[in-house]
Amino acid sequence: MNKINEFLESLSNRELAYFIKFKRNKYSKETLILIDEFIVNRNLTQTKIDKLISPNFCASKNQTQLCPRCGSDNFLINSVQLTNNIRNSGGQNNMKSADNFFEIKVEKRDEVTCNVCDYLVKDPNNRRPRTKLSKYSIWNIFDWLLN
Repeated sequence: MNKINEFLESLSNRELAYFIKFKRNKYSKETLILIDEFIVNRNLTQTKIDKLISPNFCASKNQTQLCPRCGSDNFLINSVQLTNNIRNSGGQNNMKSADNFFEIKVEKRDEVTCNVCDYLVKDPNNRRPRTKLSKYSIWNIFDWLLN
């Protein structure tokens, strides 16, 4: 059994539904064939998937170790470099001499991503995905100015 099948076997039907919705299309064509075969073997139809995905699901405050989007506890933890070290340094002057003036201190923190639906649970760099609304609003402003 290959890794993708092992991963899919470890998912509940609800987690598999979220995986299909948010993460399925990020795989290669060969892997997509394996995923689709697995879905057929599990007897998951589109209507069953839609029923399993509840739009108003929210992890309660007691369950902070669950993904707020899908409710899974299957996380991927990566160590990433902080991109804004000035904000995180607390304003301290770490330069002790002229010799280490150009020395760059790399600080790393854990980034936590849901392995089922690809939701970014914890981001040390506070990256915010650009929303469609802001993108279209900018184009609407340009359109309004030009007309």
